[in-house]
Amino acid sequence: MTETKKILLVDSRKDFRDLWGGVLTAEGYQVFLARDGEDGVKKADEIVPDLIISDVLMPKMSGNDFYKEVRKRYYGKDIPFLVVLERPKMKDYFDTIGVTNFIQEPVTKEALLSKVQSALAGPGPEMQPERNRRVLVVGRYEKECVQEMISQLKEEGCHTDFVVSGEQVVSKAIMFLPRIILIESRMPDMSSNAVVRILRQMPQFKKIPILIYSFYHKSELKIGEDENTREANMQYFVQECLEAGATKYLGPYIQGAFKDKVKRYLTEGVILIIDDDEGIVHLLKKSLEGKGYAVFAASDANSGFELAKNINPSLIVLDVVMPKKDGFEALKDLKTTPSTKDIPVVMLTVQGGDGDIQKGLKLGVEDYLVKPVNTSLFLKRVQTILKAR
Repeated sequence: MTETKKILLVDSRKDFRDLWGGVLTAEGYQVFLARDGEDGVKKADEIVPDLIISDVLMPKMSGNDFYKEVRKRYYGKDIPFLVVLERPKMKDYFDTIGVTNFIQEPVTKEALLSKVQSALAGPGPEMQPERNRRVLVVGRYEKECVQEMISQLKEEGCHTDFVVSGEQVVSKAIMFLPRIILIESRMPDMSSNAVVRILRQMPQFKKIPILIYSFYHKSELKIGEDENTREANMQYFVQECLEAGATKYLGPYIQGAFKDKVKRYLTEGVILIIDDDEGIVHLLKKSLEGKGYAVFAASDANSGFELAKNINPSLIVLDVVMPKKDGFEALKDLKTTPSTKDIPVVMLTVQGGDGDIQKGLKLGVEDYLVKPVNTSLFLKRVQTILKAR
């Protein structure tokens, strides 16, 4: 069943509220009305709307102040905001502060519904899969290994590029802006660990998956050397890459196993939910997986912490009230551990007081959502956080 979208219509004119509130209700939206900015803030706090439509000139609190006040709220960062404009000259100002779009008076039904549908749909999804499936492959053996990898990645819908020299990686990465980088563990011209270290110092590549693999060319194989010996010899190079900031070692490249090893990194992101409420976990997991995220779950802080260290998620959704160890204690563990300290965390709790919010923010939480969860807002918040990293 599709979730009914909640629209908050804020306007000092009763006839305007009644007319257009009725039109939106007839279209199947759940509409809430407010007569001024102060009333609008109270209503928004109560319902957490999916969309706000606001007039500019209102008593008690102007449309400008109302917009700024909503954006300060824990839920208000990503709610689309349509402004009703009578004077076109005001558009430049509201454009500057970042409203979603405008409805020009006199309002028509067609224009209103078109703007509402567009705002609720959000930014077009066509660019996101390409950004998250852009893969740069780095390896010495183009014909024997790299092109095989690229062929398999293309089967998964990836947009790929490659270099065969360590010295080429940084310049190619800057031009290509990959979402994932695959690097052979041993590059002769410039060591792989040096490449990883340079990439991790650059903001655009600080958090992306950098995956290390090994490949054994027939010309390098020694008589009598078995696979275990080769892997043992490779561990020195692998460990240097991991210490420099590589995400994971995938092992030796094996054509039949490659897709399964890399597939989870080709999702929109890996999300870890730490919450003992099975109903909430099921709801969020279903919503996230529907948008292409890989989702893992843990029912307590300790198991969630161990899972976070093992899977290196893109984002952690953390409940506050849990048995044995609460979310704030779990957050301290995450933020004081080198391998997990940079993972963004969204706190999820029934406790929405300012004190709890401030405590979470001081401990390094990225964002704060209050139960019951508005899934549309939750997904928008996840997208915003991951897109910024």
